[in-house]
Amino acid sequence: MKLSKKFKNILLSISMLSIIIVTTSGCVYLNNKGWDDITSEEQEEVKQAYEDAKNDLEEEFSGDEPENEFVKEFINKAEQKIDYKD
Repeated sequence: MKLSKKFKNILLSISMLSIIIVTTSGCVYLNNKGWDDITSEEQEEVKQAYEDAKNDLEEEFSGDEPENEFVKEFINKAEQKIDYKD
């Protein structure tokens, strides 16, 4: 039973991290436009999608297990790299 829960957590973390990667790139959603080339509405959509995915990950992986620490570290690294140029 514990292995099943661990597998579900790992699968969820992989899917959520994938969402963050795709969302923060912006290009997939915005027809290969750069951040400066998209409208402020599109920028807000990308920001909101990222925040939603980040919040879901933080909720799901709030414990002290190794996979939780990996997810927290990933989120921190992503936050350092993102520059919305507001």
